[in-house]
Formats: sequence, C-alpha cells, structure tokens
Amino acid sequence: MRTYSQILPDAFVRHLRLPRSTIVLTVRKLREAGRITKGYHHAPPPNQRDVARILIALSAMKPTAAVEHGRTIGRLRGPGGSAEDAIVDIIEAAAGISSRGLDLTAGEVVIGQTTPLLEIHTLQQDGTRGLAVYGERPPIGAYAVTHHPIDAVCAIAREILNVQ
Repeated sequence: MRTYSQILPDAFVRHLRLPRSTIVLTVRKLREAGRITKGYHHAPPPNQRDVARILIALSAMKPTAAVEHGRTIGRLRGPGGSAEDAIVDIIEAAAGISSRGLDLTAGEVVIGQTTPLLEIHTLQQDGTRGLAVYGERPPIGAYAVTHHPIDAVCAIAREILNVQ
C-alpha cells in the first residue's frame, strides 16, 4: 500500500509537472515547520488545508524559502477572506466537500514568486470571466509568478483526498 509520503509528491508531479525533488523537499520543509500533517502511519491523512499549503509553498523561488513564502501568500486578504482559504474553497469544491457556488469549468491560480500576490482567474460556463485578487498587483513585468490551471488543482485535490 502506498503511503501519503508517496501519494503527495506523485500527485503534484503528475498534474503540475514540477520536479519531484522540489516537491519532496518543499513537503519536508512544511512538515518540519508544522504547517502540514506529519503523514505517519498513525497520523490522519492529508487534508484540504495541507493541499492548499503545499500548492502555495511550491510557488516559492526555492524550496528552502517555501515555509515563509507560503505563510506570506496564505495570509493575504482579498474577497471573502485569506488567500489560503480561497485555495481551500477550490479544493473542497473539487473534492465534493462543499461547493460554495464555485464554477471550476476553467481558469487558473496565479501565485507570485517574487511579490505577495495570489489571483484566481475563472471562466464560467456562460463565458463570464471572474478575477479574485489577494494582495496588491505591482506593475506588469515587475514580478514573477507561477500559473496552475484550476483543472490541475482539482485533479490533485481529488487524488490526494481519495475522491473518485
């Protein structure tokens, strides 16, 4: 039987196409800092917040900066709460835990690497575009970001949270 320490990196590698070594080191740093569940045999499996924290931390310029970067991005305020809560909402909707009226048809999560910023871009089934911004947008070109398609985030959530 595969353990969560194997399932976690595999899901992120498969859907985000990031190097496994980066994901493993980032997850290790988050565990050491107490930011995600430990994943031991007797511990509870990863939860929605763990998945959100890993996703955010993976946008750090390097894994050694993942913990502080994840805290900074996760605390950003925007429509309805924190950036971390917004990612948790997407993960819960993908896993069927709650819907919160989210349409996960298309879009992307954009996370700042060099500036505290998180944006959620959506495209509704009726063609309407949505944008939720957490943090302040600096001038275009003044920062580096990572882009994660919402369908990839949803696939990771379903795989890790064992939802078929």
